[in-house]
Amino acid sequence: MRRWLCQGFGGLLALSLGHSLPLSAESSGGAVSPKTPLGIGVAPFERVAAEGASVPDVATLLADRLATKGVDRIVGPASLGASATAEPSAETVRGWAERSHLWAVVVGRTTRLGRSLSVDVQVRGADDGLVLATFVEEIAGPADLGSAVERLSDQVLALHTPPGAPEEPAPPDEAAQASGSSGMTPFQGDAPIEISAAQLEAFEEDGRKRLVFTDGVRAAQGDFVLQSRRLEAFYPAHSSQPERLVASGNVVLEQLNRTAHCDVATYFRDDQRVVCAGDLAILTQDDDELSGKEITFHLDSQT
Repeated sequence: MRRWLCQGFGGLLALSLGHSLPLSAESSGGAVSPKTPLGIGVAPFERVAAEGASVPDVATLLADRLATKGVDRIVGPASLGASATAEPSAETVRGWAERSHLWAVVVGRTTRLGRSLSVDVQVRGADDGLVLATFVEEIAGPADLGSAVERLSDQVLALHTPPGAPEEPAPPDEAAQASGSSGMTPFQGDAPIEISAAQLEAFEEDGRKRLVFTDGVRAAQGDFVLQSRRLEAFYPAHSSQPERLVASGNVVLEQLNRTAHCDVATYFRDDQRVVCAGDLAILTQDDDELSGKEITFHLDSQT
């Protein structure tokens, strides 16, 4: 089992449970549609070190971090079928991108220099295989690895994410039609979950990954908000999307005018269902209160 500790992640960690992150209309790699899925491939990084010295798997760390930032699809080093080279030919990159239907491929080299690391990263365009951008991170020690991966992931996403671009609201007539006669707005099950936390740990075994968020966790998807001390995200083998989230420690769930408190809450992504359980789970809605060992939220039907 592989384990990484990444501290200092104070920003938003977006766990995409569906589709679409708005993209800019143009980039140095050619025009892309704002509706184009943001598929990113991360190739294994070339690792350079003295004999017997270890070099962390920065490529896998970066792929895992991108997958928690609302990216529509991530193809990581284990699935891309790419070689560990920092300078692949343009034709090779085009082949990787075409095979996995990507808009860009990230390649790089991690060099061990005593206790420090130097990480050189290139983002290569899918259409021509040429360099869209180059980023370099100098890492003084193990404690700085997490913040370096954080910066690299932000820089990669910034290539196609307009800074501060607001989402366009639906026209009033469309919003009213979507709400239906009951006036209830449908749950946005394909929207990304936005998660803020102070620390992130990543584990991998037999291709299955587990990400653990701790310290002041807050997750939101549409009108659903979850707060807890700890949140675990479980990924199937070779998937960049979690199949299950488990929150524990002073869990508070909110959706519209309902609030629930419990010890442990489990979110099943495919079912859009949250089970809130513990010694005593309490649900309040307006002036009503319900308590028991287990309370289930069906987010799609808001029941």
